[in-house]
Amino acid sequence: AMAFDEGWHTPQALDAAGTRKEALGQLDAASRTLEAEKAPYNIRARVWKRRNQIELVGMQAPEIRADDHLGSSPPSLESLRGKPVVLFLWWESCGDCKAQAPALRKTVEKYGPRGVVFVAPTRYYEKEGDRAEERAGIEKAWKEIYQLPASVPVPIADAAMLRYGVSA
Repeated sequence: AMAFDEGWHTPQALDAAGTRKEALGQLDAASRTLEAEKAPYNIRARVWKRRNQIELVGMQAPEIRADDHLGSSPPSLESLRGKPVVLFLWWESCGDCKAQAPALRKTVEKYGPRGVVFVAPTRYYEKEGDRAEERAGIEKAWKEIYQLPASVPVPIADAAMLRYGVSA
């Protein structure tokens, strides 16, 4: 088991104790270290997830800037201010994501006509290279598994997925 010195506290404990600034500082330092060490994406995303759990409650959602997209052009979240928005963060090979497809489809069909906006960000998971093949896989999964209309934009945004703490 890893031993910590007595002065060390988890960011969640620091936040609960009313020292949010210290908690976020600890997570920022960890993020910088992991970035410098070129840590795996999923580890860096978990740090962002913890940061989000402290920082984003009650705040505006971070913007999603698409590197690419499927379907209609993704709107900026700023342009959707005041409207109900559902973000479905997914990966074409994620078993849990696929299991949610029927419920997501029903939700889009029921609430889309009532003004709820759905956006389904994902990212490229393969190393740099030929994105055309990976993009085709994302598009195939979106059409075959999720069976959602092209009106649900699918921004492909690596930075946004990291910022939202998506580790899959």
